[in-house]
Amino acid sequence: NDHNDIEKKGYPFDPKTEERNSFSLTRRDAFSLAIATASSVNMLTSFPSSAPASDVEAGSTAESPIVILGGSGRTAMAVAEFLASPQASRYVVTTTRTGRDPFQIVRLPAETKQRLIAYENPVNVRDVDSIRRVLKETGAKG
Repeated sequence: NDHNDIEKKGYPFDPKTEERNSFSLTRRDAFSLAIATASSVNMLTSFPSSAPASDVEAGSTAESPIVILGGSGRTAMAVAEFLASPQASRYVVTTTRTGRDPFQIVRLPAETKQRLIAYENPVNVRDVDSIRRVLKETGAKG
């Protein structure tokens, strides 16, 4: 029957009943898993085992953070929150069209919040000069 075919093909939900299959992930879980996997692979393959800790953390220090463009979207916020979390321990700057902090009303652990910075000026992602300005002012490499 159709229901069994849907489960066999791995669709996240049955379109007729709109029931979610037990193996499906939320969007947030999927992105967290993808970022964690990518970070792990990058960390394991990018540096020799004898690399000093300061070299491993390059690109994610307070002086050279990761910049996330369009930081007020749900996906960008999930990625930023994960990167700044104790699991990934990265310094992150979020940018928005308005210059507002997307995490202003979100309760986060203090350890995560200290690594998560909102860029105070509006950023237009379609304007190359706007993006260059953010990279220059934050010290991010890109």
